[in-house]
Amino acid sequence: MSVSNIRLLLDENMHVEVAVQLARLGIDATTVRDSGRLGDNDLALLQYAAEEGRVLCTFDTDFVQLAKIDIEHAGIIFVGHKKRGIGVLVRELARLVENRSAGKIRNRLEYL
Repeated sequence: MSVSNIRLLLDENMHVEVAVQLARLGIDATTVRDSGRLGDNDLALLQYAAEEGRVLCTFDTDFVQLAKIDIEHAGIIFVGHKKRGIGVLVRELARLVENRSAGKIRNRLEYL
């Protein structure tokens, strides 16, 4: 797998193990918990992700609404179904990251 320039921030609803397994694949992935941002409101979290140059990965539909307003962000990946297993989610995120660049995903909402 080639290494992408996309850096990920997984919100607090995503299992920490997803970030661990993505990191094993060479993908720069961290969690809201590891970033010390638990409890931040959605807008603050999106702004933090943008400042860090990280694409926010989430199950939270509130971020779909935030993507519609005129705010700069590094990108949002919305995972539409929580019941995916960790392995499936890791493979799908890895595939998306490998096939996109940070520039192409910036200010965009990607559905997974």
